[in-house]
Amino acid sequence: GRPSFKTQAEQAVEKLRDSARLVMVHVQAFRKKLGEATLKSFASTPWQTNYIHIPGKEALMSDYDRWVATTLVEICPRAMSPSRIEGANKLRGYGLVREGVYCGPGDKTTKKSDADGCKRFADASFADKKSGTTTWKAFAFGGGVCHVYKQPCKAYKLGSQFNVYEKPPPAPKKKKKL
Repeated sequence: GRPSFKTQAEQAVEKLRDSARLVMVHVQAFRKKLGEATLKSFASTPWQTNYIHIPGKEALMSDYDRWVATTLVEICPRAMSPSRIEGANKLRGYGLVREGVYCGPGDKTTKKSDADGCKRFADASFADKKSGTTTWKAFAFGGGVCHVYKQPCKAYKLGSQFNVYEKPPPAPKKKKKL
């Protein structure tokens, strides 16, 4: 609905507007034009992506998870399910750890066109033929440059073009039943 204390709400909005993105979630079955217009004016520009209407408390409570997910995706479009990220990382054989940094010069460095190419270079450069595994722990990729590291990063250096990736942890070994 509309704010009870419109003047105080307007003052709070003006205070926050310079330092934050304002997203209005309007929970009301039958919106009144004035209340809707007020909340849209409070939302950051463009209001179309910063104003969310939920058609009443009953609709919210009957499908709470969907409304939370919808709102979260609107507020943070890069939000992803942790289990989906973990599955994708296992499938690819690496996962993003940090953005805009790297770990300094790599144990091996080359030029590649993408992170997948960097991972293939890491696998080829640090293959343990005896065990059939690879021994690299992390790589940084950015701007066509690939740094591969034998150890996980302990100290990051700013390098806005780079992102750091690591191998996903190995799956726990299943215990044999006796």
